[in-house]
Formats: sequence, structure tokens, C-alpha cells
Amino acid sequence: MPRIFDPFDCRELSPDAIRQFLRLVVRWNLSSNDARFLLGTRYSTDQIEQMRSDPGSLVLDSPTLKRISRLSAIAKNLRRLYPRSFADAWISSPITGKQTPLDLIRLGGAWAISNFAHQLRVRRQTALGASGTDFIRRGGLDGPLE
Repeated sequence: MPRIFDPFDCRELSPDAIRQFLRLVVRWNLSSNDARFLLGTRYSTDQIEQMRSDPGSLVLDSPTLKRISRLSAIAKNLRRLYPRSFADAWISSPITGKQTPLDLIRLGGAWAISNFAHQLRVRRQTALGASGTDFIRRGGLDGPLE
């Protein structure tokens, strides 16, 4: 099993992690600047564009690999809880007043990403425990979404 603190493993995991991240960027319809905030501001928009053109060109550090893993968990749980159209629009849909999850991630960074991943995992587990997968197919905890 890869250890994301090992530089060799970071080099090995980076291309797949970048491809996964870029799929999320497309699915969530994010700009390069928004993608930069999700990865952490240590990456420039030029580096984001470099990732798009050649996913194997950069070696990501351990915190960035963790961020991508948590973002992937968010996307996975959203897809399992909600219809695809809602899951794909979630990142830019207001959830607290006028703030979107992306706004909250800009403010809270890695903590906000971890918090969203945890909340969605708990929500998914609660939905499964409540009445099985039929509950989720009917729209999850929030009822059917039209």
C-alpha cells in the first residue's frame, strides 16, 4: 500500500491523483482559479494549466494528495446521495445564505474540505442505515430533487 509521505510514492501517485482532480474540475465546472483554491494556493494557475496538458509533469506533495483524496470522497458521497445534476452543481450552490461550498473552502482550506468530506460520509451512512439504498434513490435525506 502506498505511503503518501514517501517521496517515491508521491511521485507514483501524482499522475492518477491529478487526472482524478481534473475530472472533478470538469464535473464541477470550475475555473483554473477555483481549481487552484481547491488544491491549495501554493499552486499557480500556470501549474494548473500544466497539469491539464501533462498530468505526469508535476509531483504533488502529501498535503495536496490528501486534499484530492478528500475531494474525491466528497464527489463520491454526493453521487451516492443525490442525483447527478445536484451532485455536480453542489460545489457552486449556496448552502449557507449566499455562500457556496467553494466559498467556504476558500475561507477554511483543508479544514473545510475535511469537514465537508466527514459530513457527507456521515450523511451517507445515516441514509444507508435508515432504510437502505431505496432511501437514497428517493432523494436522500432532503427528499426528492426535481
